[in-house]
Amino acid sequence: MFQRAMPILDSFDAANNYNLNQIIELENIVRIVKSIDCPKNITPEKFKEYRDKTSGISHFVFAYFQQLDLSDVESVFQSIWTYYLLDMLELLDRFSLLKNIPNSGVQNLLNKKLIPLFCILECKGWVKKYNQVITGFMMNNKDAAEIIIKYYLVKDFAEKESIVFPKALTEEKKISVLNYYVDGAFEPHPNYLELIENAPIIPGLNIDDRLRLKAKKAKEKYWEKHFSERSSFSYGSIASFKEIDEEKNESYNETDHHVYCTYSKKWVREHHDFPTLLNNFIFLFDFFDSELRCQFVLKKKSTLDELLAKSEGVKHYPIRSQFTTERMICFTILSAYMRELEDYGISIEDLFDYFFNGYLKENFGISDFEFKKPSKAVSLSERIKLLYIEMDGILKQLKYYYCCPVKVPT
Repeated sequence: MFQRAMPILDSFDAANNYNLNQIIELENIVRIVKSIDCPKNITPEKFKEYRDKTSGISHFVFAYFQQLDLSDVESVFQSIWTYYLLDMLELLDRFSLLKNIPNSGVQNLLNKKLIPLFCILECKGWVKKYNQVITGFMMNNKDAAEIIIKYYLVKDFAEKESIVFPKALTEEKKISVLNYYVDGAFEPHPNYLELIENAPIIPGLNIDDRLRLKAKKAKEKYWEKHFSERSSFSYGSIASFKEIDEEKNESYNETDHHVYCTYSKKWVREHHDFPTLLNNFIFLFDFFDSELRCQFVLKKKSTLDELLAKSEGVKHYPIRSQFTTERMICFTILSAYMRELEDYGISIEDLFDYFFNGYLKENFGISDFEFKKPSKAVSLSERIKLLYIEMDGILKQLKYYYCCPVKVPT
């Protein structure tokens, strides 16, 4: 950038008739020269000349802005190149010229999209000065809703983008903007609807269940509209236990796009001791490797994920297409395994109970882990809730186990 700026610096003359875009360019050149060290292709003396010259250019830019006629602010902004809009906003604020722009002028700039909402929210002085104007504009605005969603619900967005919301835009009004987005006559983006649906509890944006449900229904409506039977295909997985000689047979059918996982009933019938039933998760189903590390952890994005460019929500595990597929296969295998074990009066919880209350002590001398399996009499959903509680307790016990000092015999 400095190499491109050198000819402009060399030809600078205050007597020239510069237009507004050229003035902004000069100011940007001043910033570049002040922010870098001397380049290798010029002498320190020449670079010092450029540095000294920037002081005069800064005074020239300031004087130009002081005489700038802002009575027709729309015409002024219409003459600015798109990539200089943010620079223009910052310079008007820095040179204390916002007092010359009435509220109605800013309202027109926003309504006619001469200033993008995102740009004005990056300028703290503008947001403070035109607090009520900007808030009013945001109340029924699609862009405003998407900015709020990204700021609060998209991972790392708030840290990367230095935007500020007007004080008049209370939490209640932000929720109102989101309701407008979900209910709007335009078509909301399904990724943003999904972020609202799955939003965690966040200070400053308390999304209630009613809004979550509306977002979910709007998302489903979007996919129903855009993906008819003619423009989509189904895929899935089927897992079962049958009387086959080999321990397992896994295949993919290109006709119906289904993964078929077939496992041996004979194997389970002859080996339904608890250690083997646990080892099936490693050697039969490939849920874990030989070191008991989960095989489903996301490693990298696929090409499909890059094309879809789905936003990552805060506090969300980044669910990619590969993860979704493997999760589907995992659940179908697990469901088939649970049905097979029922023939022997065994539940998945029995395996967990054996691992913590038997296996650890027998093989590693580790005792006193507490695991209470839920009763088979309660519903499946209730058993799942109880297992979540037990898992949380196990993790805490594991943390204490790590922290306990170990006495080494002398």
